[in-house]
Amino acid sequence: MRSRIWMSVAKMLEKLINSVTVRNETVRQTLAEALATFLLMVFGLGSVAQVVLGRKNFGEYLSINLGFGFGVMLGIHAAGGISGESSR
Repeated sequence: MRSRIWMSVAKMLEKLINSVTVRNETVRQTLAEALATFLLMVFGLGSVAQVVLGRKNFGEYLSINLGFGFGVMLGIHAAGGISGESSR
């Protein structure tokens, strides 16, 4: 009984993955770069907002630098395998 349920779940997941997979390389690279830019902006500008809105009570300029650094690191990690532009 359980194996039949898991097999049907596996088939549904395979169908879902096949339907949402982007096969065009240019579109994949564009989406990967957009994701990387989004991560950079969220972490970088989020750290700036923390320092500015907290009136430097909840962070200094070091936290801004670390926020942008983590944003770059996560962007490269998320999109580096697809686009490869960040590894040059």
